[in-house]
Amino acid sequence: MARTPKVPAETIALIREMAADALWGAERIRGELLKLDIRIAKWTVQKYMRDARPPRRAGQSLATFLRNHADDISARDFLPVADLLFRPLYAFFVIALGSRRVGHVGVTRHPTDA
Repeated sequence: MARTPKVPAETIALIREMAADALWGAERIRGELLKLDIRIAKWTVQKYMRDARPPRRAGQSLATFLRNHADDISARDFLPVADLLFRPLYAFFVIALGSRRVGHVGVTRHPTDA
């Protein structure tokens, strides 16, 4: 069974340096290594890239998103309620999150598509 040769320490250091300094993926780093006549598999580059980059948060938090877009977001709810005689009613609310004001209220005993 043929063993694959070990990756030299200089190549590993170069992979980690490129991964940390540039926002390149494994395929781009592999291409740059090929220009230096260093032949290495993409999987091997990925293996050594894992430790080089600190974990990043994916996007903004929900609180930041809501703060930035609250004026454009509304909440809607359709719920069953009962009146004083325990007869069913159906209410529909639309509330603007930015101003926290009720934009629309609809109440009916028999909800339909119309």
